[in-house]
Amino acid sequence: MGILRLLLSLSVVLEHLGASFQLIGGWRAVQVFYFISGFYMALILGGKYENKSYGTFLGNRLLRLFPIYYLILILLGVRWLTSYFNDVPCEFYFPHCGQIVWQRLSSLCFIIFTQIAVIGQDWLFFLKLDPSGTFHFAKDGLTEPFQAYEFNINPISWTLGLELTFYLMAPFLLKRSHRFLISVVFVSLACRLIGYFKLGLTGLTWHYRFFPFELAVFVSGSLCYRFYKSSLRSSFEKNKTSALALSILMIVATMTFAPLSTVTENSTLIYYLLAALAVPSLFHLSEKNKIDRIIGDLSYPIYMIHMPICSLGKRFWTSNPLILILLVVALAYLINQLISKPVDKLRESRIQKVRLYFWR
Repeated sequence: MGILRLLLSLSVVLEHLGASFQLIGGWRAVQVFYFISGFYMALILGGKYENKSYGTFLGNRLLRLFPIYYLILILLGVRWLTSYFNDVPCEFYFPHCGQIVWQRLSSLCFIIFTQIAVIGQDWLFFLKLDPSGTFHFAKDGLTEPFQAYEFNINPISWTLGLELTFYLMAPFLLKRSHRFLISVVFVSLACRLIGYFKLGLTGLTWHYRFFPFELAVFVSGSLCYRFYKSSLRSSFEKNKTSALALSILMIVATMTFAPLSTVTENSTLIYYLLAALAVPSLFHLSEKNKIDRIIGDLSYPIYMIHMPICSLGKRFWTSNPLILILLVVALAYLINQLISKPVDKLRESRIQKVRLYFWR
């Protein structure tokens, strides 16, 4: 599973770099990440967090995301401030609406809240600002003259808003029956189809950023884990060849999607169906593989740091995609060693303390 997660994160990096070589593309990678997130949440909530409190689960998820997020946030904030006070153009950050938000305190407070709490960063794609600094609903925030989403200090961190929304719901949602969860998937898909065909919600804003539409993907991943636990695991243990074949096919499809997509118009749908079959097989084969886990753990810091690092690299050093990717991977490994590992020990200690208390 770690290799797939690494390839997904690199797919996003390559798209944002505009490299000539592409994998599956950024938005497909993000949706597969949502699916994997649902799979893992069902796994841990039925495993090491089964008898733990809501606070323990949520606290550990925040400890997983926030230390790296805040590190990048501080560095980017310093970068923006130096550019602002020196009147030097920055690589990104609200190029045309930076002054507008200061005119209304409520808008400014909301922006600050989203950057600190992460929750709400995805909502900014559905908002626009008028000249007085007031927020309004936007059917397609990407095309508005005053785009609210450009206030996200790290342009990529809006996906964490969707993740956190799912984490808040998961302990309650994933305890429900198979039938209930399947109903949630169908309702979410129905809302997406109605939005697309009846309400004209066809822009990229609604494609993978609107949580009610994406809930189907998260929950489908959770249902996939349930199916793996009840049926697939025993099948894979009896016949590891099928698990290996699915895993190899998924990795190859991820790496060669760009040329293969010219073969059929339904390439994206086929890839998603393959992911639904292959994620359990990849998990089964790599569950106890430490090297695979180390590789997979690089995906989150790669995802979080790649836009600022690549932008700075292009401006001050080189535009060579390979060099920039190697730099991002190296920094991601360093961040994991210095931040993620100590934090993971803290997270594990919180689980152990709760476990000891529970058994008393």
